Amino acid sequence: WSENRQRIQIERTSEEGTLRELLEKDKAREYERLEREMNGLRSNFEFQTGAEKRWMEEFMREVGYRNEWICVFKPAMAARRAPRQDAPISRRIMFDEVVKAKG
Repeated sequence: WSENRQRIQIERTSEEGTLRELLEKDKAREYERLEREMNGLRSNFEFQTGAEKRWMEEFMREVGYRNEWICVFKPAMAARRAPRQDAPISRRIMFDEVVKAKG
């Protein structure tokens, strides 16, 4: 009986060791896969942001964009001193009013 229990314990320990090795290999493989995917996504993102910057520069140059905005809220939009819901209102911008933005 004790021999049988000891044999089962030895088998269990060897199987656990094998499972640990497999899990470690799988973990390393998964980290490598994630790193490859992140590098691919990073280059795509940099390409997209570069294309968007070029498009904006061309748009600003060709259209003569003056950073003016038209209010589309009816009857008016509340402009606040700070970007918070409870900030004091500095002015009301009426519908169809053209506002020049700073910056």
